[in-house]
Amino acid sequence: MSDQHDQDIKAFSEPLKQIEPLADLRQNNRTAIIRALEQHETGPIKRLGWWKQRVSVPVPMAAAILLVIGLQVLFQVRSVMQSQNQPVSTAQETTPGNDFITEKEESFEIHYQQKSVYVAGLGTIYRAEIYHFEEI
Repeated sequence: MSDQHDQDIKAFSEPLKQIEPLADLRQNNRTAIIRALEQHETGPIKRLGWWKQRVSVPVPMAAAILLVIGLQVLFQVRSVMQSQNQPVSTAQETTPGNDFITEKEESFEIHYQQKSVYVAGLGTIYRAEIYHFEEI
């Protein structure tokens, strides 16, 4: 049965062997092979560093990323401008009259102030406590 099977395959493939490829296709294959051989003779292909390689990103995704970054920057600038315009409230703590203060010592007021800078996504990046002693 295998002999009959082999003969059937040969009979089926005979017309396929007579088909000639297109001249343009044959020429393109030959030039591609010649180019590959030339590159092999010149040496290995230099690989670019990961920072020089290109990455393809779909246009809608790139637009969405740029929009989010732009809005984030806009809101940060707006919040900084608003915080600069508003006066910082200070907590005042006045020392009451104290019997232990001598005549040489002068009384004073303590002004306490807190400042902080908050960046959305990062948290607090700057915090300061300020004590200001003011003589009365």
